[in-house]
Amino acid sequence: MIKNKKGALLDKEAIEVLLAIAGVILLVILLYNIFIPEFDEADKTSESFFNDFKEQIKIADNGGIGEFLIWDLKKDDEINYYLVYFDGLISYEDLNIVFNSPGNNENHICICSFDGTRSVCNHCTNLASPPLIGGNEVNFVARSGEKVLIKKEEKGYEFLIGGVIR
Repeated sequence: MIKNKKGALLDKEAIEVLLAIAGVILLVILLYNIFIPEFDEADKTSESFFNDFKEQIKIADNGGIGEFLIWDLKKDDEINYYLVYFDGLISYEDLNIVFNSPGNNENHICICSFDGTRSVCNHCTNLASPPLIGGNEVNFVARSGEKVLIKKEEKGYEFLIGGVIR
């Protein structure tokens, strides 16, 4: 390190020291993210179920019958997953669980998780047509292990939970 007559670092060397410090900080951040990742299992599982649900809607849109199932993933932490239709509501209660929609939109349907204390509904979409059960638009919750069949009808998507669409 070369100092000028007053003992201060020269400009070029000061920049090199700052770059070295910034490099060390970036390395520490990178190592932290590699060894201590912020992975939210419930969110990733909900996202996976949500992507599968959207694929089944596409099958129904193309004239087929979509088949959607939230697998019963019993573990020690017991996070449960649900398909929830809000019918324009912000909040809907079923099974003694309050599900909160992140939006108040028409035909709003979400994959929600519940960990025993709170529900989270982060993966949602607005369907082009309303979901129907028995030809009527109603709020509903499909639970883990319940097969949901989806067929595109003139009035909307006919959802049959646990049965057979003919």
